Amino acid sequence: MLENQPALLQARLRAREKIPFAAGADRTDKLLDMKLRQNQVWHLGGEFLRIVALDRLEVQYKTMKNLATGEGKHVTATKKEFCRLIKGAKLLAPEEEAGFRAL
Repeated sequence: MLENQPALLQARLRAREKIPFAAGADRTDKLLDMKLRQNQVWHLGGEFLRIVALDRLEVQYKTMKNLATGEGKHVTATKKEFCRLIKGAKLLAPEEEAGFRAL
């Protein structure tokens, strides 16, 4: 029975490859390879979220209305909660971030 295990696992993996990841499986792989990093800035509605510190299961971030002033509130959340929060948010590139700071 143990001798058949690798073949069984290979068959399961091959079957999984045929199943689309989700309804939006045709989207680019870029979204699936997204990594959380310190100092990333996310734009969500009229608010900005900057990742201050990352732990294995926890994210500390700062919410700000204006990037130029940097005034805001520090919040701690689990990675799962944070990922759900930024689901509809846009990750700002450094150039975009600089544009918002100039406003």
